[in-house]
Amino acid sequence: MASLRKSGNLWYVRLSVGRDPATGRYLYKELATGQTSRREAEKVAAELEASLVQGVVPSTERTTVAEFLEKWLADYVRPNLAPATVRSYEGEVRLHIAPALGKQTLKDLRPDQLARFYAVKSQTLASAHVHYLHRILHKAFACALRWGLVPRNVADAVDAPRVRQDERPVLTPAQVQALLDHVRTDRLYALYYLALEIGLREGELIARRWADLDTQACTLAVRTKFERIKGQGIVEGPTKARRPRSRVGVSDAAVRTLLSHKENQDREKEAAGSAYADEGLIFCWEDGQRYEPAYVSDHFRRIRRHFGWPEALRFHDLRHTSATLAAARGEPLKVTQERLGHASAATTLRMYGHATPEMHGEAANLRAGPLGERQPEPAPTRRHRRTPQA
Repeated sequence: MASLRKSGNLWYVRLSVGRDPATGRYLYKELATGQTSRREAEKVAAELEASLVQGVVPSTERTTVAEFLEKWLADYVRPNLAPATVRSYEGEVRLHIAPALGKQTLKDLRPDQLARFYAVKSQTLASAHVHYLHRILHKAFACALRWGLVPRNVADAVDAPRVRQDERPVLTPAQVQALLDHVRTDRLYALYYLALEIGLREGELIARRWADLDTQACTLAVRTKFERIKGQGIVEGPTKARRPRSRVGVSDAAVRTLLSHKENQDREKEAAGSAYADEGLIFCWEDGQRYEPAYVSDHFRRIRRHFGWPEALRFHDLRHTSATLAAARGEPLKVTQERLGHASAATTLRMYGHATPEMHGEAANLRAGPLGERQPEPAPTRRHRRTPQA
């Protein structure tokens, strides 16, 4: 049976972990619960006792959060996750998590400390970024729980930071038109057109090949993406989509735009001759070489500066713009979900279930379109009787 004692503001639990095989005496371990109230400490004690029943002996090691995260990155993240995800997790741990929580003992980390960490970060980071830090920590502590390093996932006891949807920057219809007008004579015009219409990511766009395009069915296969991996260069791999997108529908206008782009590309190919590195890519340099994903982002950054748009706006936000415009014009949610490759329609609704006032006005015009030109109202021939008020 576990017993509790209080030292300072914290409660500690004393557990029986078996008998010494040499002497037959009972062995005990005392662990910090990380709690200031007896009721919460009793819950932790019960969880520790349950771990003992399952054969997991709680450790008394004073592993810090920073030490554990390094072990988690090395033993779980790097062997199992995509290179881009690994780089992202490593960066967030190095820049944000370790400096704030790294010195804290893993076992002693309390929910209120985690909540305070989120509150402090919310003062300088976007809410979506703080929510991402929570997701990383929740995954890491879930792994610590499976490894028997902690009695519970402390992130379960903290509400996930809410993402404010109005923070997600998107272009208005007028800005979309200005963008397309600005790049109309640019070799990336078709790429921007496709990004705005179907919401592909940078790496997905530059990995598309002409073989992916079915001009008769007006569909585009989206199965792979390009990404730069240190020491390997630009590598082709599976997309980030949670649901497979074997084919995405594109408009007749998008097909015409792509075929016009192909005419220009064919002239470049003829001019380059044998020096052309033909991979069948839709978007590439004049000699057929692959684009860098970073090049597309840099190109958009210059456009953003030209128009004086907010610095928070990224090329990836054209994906958000595409989804939000689709919602404003009444595209079925299921269609948007499958086009973006989300795991469920709920994800799509949570991320893009909002629209700016300008988009609502644009959608109203689109809805009014099928009604034709508005006719003058005729003189009324039927009067409505006003219901007497009670």
